[in-house]
Amino acid sequence: QHNNPNRIAASLMSYVLGGGSSSRLFMNLREAKGYTYGAYASLSPDEIIGSFSADASVRTEVTDSAAYQFFYELDRMTKRSITEEELDAAKAYLTGSFGRSLESPSTIASFALNTEIYDLPKDYYKNYLKNLNGVSVSEANEIALKYIKPNNAYLVIVGNVGEFEDQVAQFGEVKRYTKEGYPEEKKAVSADVTVD
Repeated sequence: QHNNPNRIAASLMSYVLGGGSSSRLFMNLREAKGYTYGAYASLSPDEIIGSFSADASVRTEVTDSAAYQFFYELDRMTKRSITEEELDAAKAYLTGSFGRSLESPSTIASFALNTEIYDLPKDYYKNYLKNLNGVSVSEANEIALKYIKPNNAYLVIVGNVGEFEDQVAQFGEVKRYTKEGYPEEKKAVSADVTVD
C-alpha cells in the first residue's frame, strides 16, 4: 500500500533487483548472458493488494534459460545479499529522480493529492529524501526477505509455446491461454493420425 512504512525501503530493494542498467537483472540477462536488450523489475503499490513484477523480451531459443536466471536473481535477493554499493546506487538514482520530479508543477500537485488520498503522513514528501537515505543495508535485505517469494511467483511467457513448452515445464505445470486470456483447450489428436 502507498502508506506502508516499508514502501521506501521496498522501492530501493526493487531498484537493486531491476530498476535500471546497473541492476542485477540487467547485468545478468543483458550484459552477462546477452539474452535481451533489457530486464527490469517494478513494485506497484495499491490500496487493496500491491504487485511486484519482473520482465524481459528474449529470443525464443533462450526462453527457459532466461526464466532460470530470473528465478536465480529472485532467490539471490532472499539471501541477504544486497551490498552497500548497490544500495548507495539505488539511493542516488531515486534521489535524482525525486529531485527532477519537483521541476513539474503537476507533480507537486499530485504530492498533495496523494497525501490525502492515500492517508500519507503530512510530512511524507518533505521527509522523503531523509527517510530514503536512512534505509540501511540490513533493512533493505529484510524487506527483500519479506516481500520476494520466488516459490509463489507466477511465470508468464508470451510466444510460440510449442517451441519452448517442454523446456519451461521444469518450473511447474504449463497452462496455455489464448491472447484474450481464456484457458486454451488442448486439441484432441485424431485416432486416425499415426507417426507414419
